[in-house]
Amino acid sequence: MKKTTSLLLMILFVVLISGRLLAQKESKPFEGYVTMGISMEGANLSEAQKAQVPKEATITIKGNLVKTENKTMFYDEISISDCDKQTLLEIINVESAGMKKYIKMSKEDVEKGFTSLPTYDVKEVNETKEIAGYTCKKAEITDEEGNVNIIYYSADINVANSNWDNPIMKNIKGFPLEYSQPAGGNTTIKYVAKDVKKKKVKDSEFAVPDGYTEMTKEEAAQMMGGGM
Repeated sequence: MKKTTSLLLMILFVVLISGRLLAQKESKPFEGYVTMGISMEGANLSEAQKAQVPKEATITIKGNLVKTENKTMFYDEISISDCDKQTLLEIINVESAGMKKYIKMSKEDVEKGFTSLPTYDVKEVNETKEIAGYTCKKAEITDEEGNVNIIYYSADINVANSNWDNPIMKNIKGFPLEYSQPAGGNTTIKYVAKDVKKKKVKDSEFAVPDGYTEMTKEEAAQMMGGGM
């Protein structure tokens, strides 16, 4: 009897420890790089229009810091999101104009841009898809007019509040590895992860590069042709 009780206690202990280790493994923040392939889809798009969209974006992640880099024909753009503080740093380099600027945005600044947008309903779908070595869950996001966006996301790339600054995906509980976003008219821009690498990332990756000056909200509003 004593031996049986001891054996049961030993099994219970192993199960509890294994469960704890698994939980720790799953909850460990992601550190590394995600490369997203980008394509433009829509009716009657010329090759010149398609060429204006970057072919890929590089996403650098360390804990709850996320940096997204896009390079276009006309400018380079870097967006650095602090998902804990819910602040955004937008960095732009227009080489032809000799312009290197950045602007800091609070959560309130970012959410001001959401007010004119429709509300979205998220529906989890019992379907998965393998993307860049990760098993992704599917979600359907429907706006007020019935337009549906399909998102595939992974909870294994652990970044808390990773979608806080995206009005379409802010209620998705995972990191998106395939999705489309409307770009006006019948045009959409599609993003699909090509590669995900776990790798040590330096803190300096999330700092403003040398040679950039801060832009005021008024300057940013003039540049975008509207208010902030």
